[in-house]
Amino acid sequence: MRWFTRITAAACLLLLYVPSAFAQAINRLPAAAQGQVKKKADFLSGAANAFFFGPSSNDTNPAEAGCTGENLPMCPGPNVQVNNPDEDSVFAGGARIARFRGQSETTIAVSGLNMMVAWNDATGFFVPTKGLSGVGYSTNGGQSWCDAGGFYNPSQTPTPYGDNSMVVDNQGNFFTSYLHLPTAGVVTSALGVSRVPSATLATRGCPPNLAGENNIGALPVVAAASPSDFLDKEWLAIDPTPHPGTGKQTMYICYTRFVGSLGGVGFGDGQIEVIRSLDGGQTWNGFLPQGTPGGPVIVQPDQVTLTEDVVNQGCYITVGPSHEVYVVWENGWLVNGNGDPSGNRPSMRFAKSTDYGLTFTAPKVIATFNSLARRSPAGYNRTRIDDFPKIAVDRSPSPNRGSLYVTWQAAPAVRSPLADILVAISRDGGNTWQAPIVVNSDTPGRNLHFMPAISADDYGNINLIFYDRRENPFTPAPFTASTSGPDPNDSGLTNLFAAQIPVTGPVVNWKITNIKSDWLNARSNIAPNFGDYIHAVSVGGELHATWADSRNDRTPSPFYSRNVPQQGER
Repeated sequence: MRWFTRITAAACLLLLYVPSAFAQAINRLPAAAQGQVKKKADFLSGAANAFFFGPSSNDTNPAEAGCTGENLPMCPGPNVQVNNPDEDSVFAGGARIARFRGQSETTIAVSGLNMMVAWNDATGFFVPTKGLSGVGYSTNGGQSWCDAGGFYNPSQTPTPYGDNSMVVDNQGNFFTSYLHLPTAGVVTSALGVSRVPSATLATRGCPPNLAGENNIGALPVVAAASPSDFLDKEWLAIDPTPHPGTGKQTMYICYTRFVGSLGGVGFGDGQIEVIRSLDGGQTWNGFLPQGTPGGPVIVQPDQVTLTEDVVNQGCYITVGPSHEVYVVWENGWLVNGNGDPSGNRPSMRFAKSTDYGLTFTAPKVIATFNSLARRSPAGYNRTRIDDFPKIAVDRSPSPNRGSLYVTWQAAPAVRSPLADILVAISRDGGNTWQAPIVVNSDTPGRNLHFMPAISADDYGNINLIFYDRRENPFTPAPFTASTSGPDPNDSGLTNLFAAQIPVTGPVVNWKITNIKSDWLNARSNIAPNFGDYIHAVSVGGELHATWADSRNDRTPSPFYSRNVPQQGER
């Protein structure tokens, strides 16, 4: 009888966690709009798919990786799990009766010994008051972490909806942008920003949280909103030098606007826009009409009128040493020598502002390439993977000050399941770009490397992290220009590697993880299970890396590693 009581209690508790507030938004759209959303679902980010379609149906701090090579620029630190699995669970009578699986798509910011990481959190599907943005922090340089649940949201509506991006200002205040639902039950898309004051981390300690609590930070600020267009895949940047007029650090958000996707006319293929805050994140210009003076700037117009879908998605934004604002994105994602009859190929594109984001140059092509989009890695639970670019700018006093570095993954052939990590470099502010170089140190075109992140340290070295399967190589099965899906010979075993482009000298790689993640056997309630991106920042000469790792309980979870220069290395 005891077992029946426990099962009945579990069932009743689970019923309380049905994701009613996260019910599929697509069901609240007009029929014609539903058809458009389903047709173009592949264009959307993981968080956007969660918004429209709901959760996915599938369901020890390890030792230091160490310095195993003679000439490595850095020693990777311990692989530390950031989240607390008990806070993503429901207990009854001391027993875990439910686990909400899938905490991935990480972002990080660092200020001295204080650090914060945010991630997409599947708990929000089942505990609607939390939302889909999880967050944790460390006050001891990343040695240990406190899972804070989610961002403060006094209305207890599912406000933060993932796609998180984090920065920190010169006073140590942390800011996180995310997709935002300002009103429960209403199909309105918005971008929100949460602020966690520096004093909070110093005084908060690490109180226990129940699954779904969201109580860290100040009242969220809505940066932009639309009742008719979905705003997707935003990224946040901050100018480290205060604005000469306001005395405050200017913040920027780039994002993709899918025009008409919430029941308006048509469904756009992605328009890249930029908004800004001149008062330290208190107010944003995202509510002004597009294209009006002082309002959102359209960097890349929607191209839905073309004969085939040319998707603009995955923007990334950063700020240079003289207040220049740089934006990169992918143009033509999901088209390509990816077997499309037109023969079009995707390209990485770039635009620049020299007037604090008021205007931008016309889009410039950095490079064209072969996409991995239709050949998602084995174990990745979406049928496509993004190739979206990341950009870093050298703000150091090195000879390369002002140089730009853009990274992405690229396949060696059309519809190949393999990929290398590429970096394109500009020494003249983006006017011209050198041919991309391969930064993974194994033989190009022979293994699978994907989802890079990039940052510049204070000495002019450029650091990258990326997922890597070189230790489990596979020979691809025969493929054609129309082959889709993962390769059947791919084991799914994945490490995290790092690479450094030094100021002078050759590119060097090292392994950060000491245990591989088995993606084929990972369990997750969120798609994509390992997210759309990972993230790292360089501070001083150190590299702070965060990624999704499934070594514990086969559940993708946020991990962190502090990589410290070896003696004499910088």
